[in-house]
Amino acid sequence: MKKLLWLILLLAFSFTACSALPQQLDARDEAVIRLVTLSRGGQLRMEAVTAELKMGDNQRTSERVSGRGDTYQQAKEDLLGRRKASFAHATEWVVEENAVEDLEEAFLHDPELTYCAHIYLLPEGQTAAEFLDGFTEGSGAARALEELARAEHNKIGTAMERMSEWMSEGQTRFPVLTDWEGQMEVQQWNTVKRSG
Repeated sequence: MKKLLWLILLLAFSFTACSALPQQLDARDEAVIRLVTLSRGGQLRMEAVTAELKMGDNQRTSERVSGRGDTYQQAKEDLLGRRKASFAHATEWVVEENAVEDLEEAFLHDPELTYCAHIYLLPEGQTAAEFLDGFTEGSGAARALEELARAEHNKIGTAMERMSEWMSEGQTRFPVLTDWEGQMEVQQWNTVKRSG
């Protein structure tokens, strides 16, 4: 019996030393993504804003992280290669119209995403980079966006509702997010058609 116990301990030590066992992430090292933007030029650009966290005496400020790729999955992997992060709390998605089709890949194939998230389009002529430049915890824009989502919940709908309509009808209406100088508003809706 002692030999068997020693053999099990030796194997466990060997696996640990060789990093064959799964690595446990320290929650303090993993960022919590709250807002994601998508835009497409030649490649898909994903930018995200992490939540500001307080853990005991420590405080982690909000930060911006980004990734690029030909597909949603590649852009996300690029972002995660730069910063360990969880998308499970990404409740707001702000998307340029040219990247709407990438949402289909995101919400159909990424089990980490929350289908209760809200999706907004940016008005024509505005870029995701410009939006994020004005989006900081200090300006109150994050709080304003959360308040807008709560106030307009039934009108805005969820990612599940938007993507279901997108798949079944080949198009859907997205709320257009305007005026992020401290106040978030939805003044119009754009219908976006699926190309394929």
